[in-house]
Amino acid sequence: MKSEVCIEQFHSNACMRAQADWQVRAAQFDAVWPHHCETCGGSGGQFYTYDPSPPGVPLGPGWMTDYNPCPDCIEQGFCPRCGHNMPEDWQTESEEPCPVCGWEIDSGGRPEQPECYCWLDAFAPGEGS
Repeated sequence: MKSEVCIEQFHSNACMRAQADWQVRAAQFDAVWPHHCETCGGSGGQFYTYDPSPPGVPLGPGWMTDYNPCPDCIEQGFCPRCGHNMPEDWQTESEEPCPVCGWEIDSGGRPEQPECYCWLDAFAPGEGS
């Protein structure tokens, strides 16, 4: 006979407040920008940082920041926030914002859903064993 473990999902009050706040902010963004890119959430891509030093080389500490443009909007020539078809010479690195909504590379996008770690509490040592 197969044994199944059922852990009731619960959330802390702080988690529920954070999720409710996110739902309100995300709905507001969706209402203002209904044609934003679903892939990148209207941000246009993703920034990331990395250490360019080769492994094992004792160089001074330092980080580089790079940007990956969204393949479904920026790379197709559309504004990630309003969906406007951008001129062919428009580039994400340019100083020119979207002529329709004013989006720029650092404008951000739809708020990201907060992380929930409440399930970890179900696995706390000494509980439920």
